[in-house]
Amino acid sequence: MDRVHPVVSILLPLYNGERYLDEAIRSVLKQSFSDWELIVQDDCSTDRGLDLVKQYKDPRIIHGANAHNLHIAGTLNAALTRANGKYIQLLAQDDRLLPDCLSTFVSMMERHSGVGFSFCAPYLIDVNGNRLMAASHAWDNQYKDTDEVCGSALALLLLFNYGCLPGCISTVMIRRECVEKVGPFDSSYRICLDWDLWIRLARAFKVGFVRGRMVEIRSHMGQESQNPHNIKERILETYRCLAILENALPVAFKRRLRWGRKKRYAAEFLHQSVRAFLAGHLGKAINLLRIVRSHDGLLVPFAFWTSGLPKRILRRVLGRGSIELRAAFDPEWFREQIVRYR
Repeated sequence: MDRVHPVVSILLPLYNGERYLDEAIRSVLKQSFSDWELIVQDDCSTDRGLDLVKQYKDPRIIHGANAHNLHIAGTLNAALTRANGKYIQLLAQDDRLLPDCLSTFVSMMERHSGVGFSFCAPYLIDVNGNRLMAASHAWDNQYKDTDEVCGSALALLLLFNYGCLPGCISTVMIRRECVEKVGPFDSSYRICLDWDLWIRLARAFKVGFVRGRMVEIRSHMGQESQNPHNIKERILETYRCLAILENALPVAFKRRLRWGRKKRYAAEFLHQSVRAFLAGHLGKAINLLRIVRSHDGLLVPFAFWTSGLPKRILRRVLGRGSIELRAAFDPEWFREQIVRYR
């Protein structure tokens, strides 16, 4: 092992993550693949998370702190500038890597030199670390459409059809030379910074998919993506990413992209508006409706939202949670494109 140039640099952005941080670090220490460095970059936390990191005496664990708050994109970029590895594994402060995660990802990247980044399906865990099997497996349909290696055109279609396909930064390994070519995370994003980078990488390189769940991602209300106050920002950033995808995909798909956007995204944004209204936030609900109307109108998204309501209610009744598969394209047409671009 070369301590100066390890094979994998693991980037862990830290912000008030003391509660789950020890589990995240221990999951790295338990890896069957040992040629790594863990770079923990703190973003002006007010808890004792960084003190916890300093207690580890493993020389492979490196820590640093931002001089001022950079948010997650800036913090990841700060850690990236310190990375020496050939590959970059991302890890959120509340998630866990399974023991063979790094070895499996490195094997994938070594077999396929044209892959810019690869990802896997996750397990979903609760605040106590227990797996939520039904909720986690709600995404299986989208992953079964993913080949081990996808060319640019198919990868971009997948990223439009399902949104941020990897689901979480912890499920992703990046070839460092590739991210150096397309640029780091865009710090103007607060929510969709990962989706934006996956799109840029997919436009330039192939995308790999590891068939096997290598990561446990934790779902809790303390996460930025779960914060209801961030919904407006998430919607605006989603439309930014969709605009990039629409420009990257063939012009012949324009009509399907427009309808797919209304079906997959605008309908969900209407649902968020309804939730805000039911919670008594009338002004917020109206603002969300205005954003949707300016991009997609309201009539067609409302029709798609209404048609999906029985399925959403059924999931609740059956106790399967609110996570469900939503896709932009008609399944039969999408399967034809998968065959076409393989």
